[in-house]
Amino acid sequence: MLKNCHLRILYSAKLSFKREREIKTYLGKQNLRDFITPRLAMKEM
Repeated sequence: MLKNCHLRILYSAKLSFKREREIKTYLGKQNLRDFITPRLAMKEM
């Protein structure tokens, strides 16, 4: 489903995600990428 999805952030933003009763906040693109990449790999399994 998200195989061809490309994430592009054009401006610096504070992003928050709620996952399993914890809230994570990411200020940098690399930190966000480190969070999203393993989740996409698990969905493909």
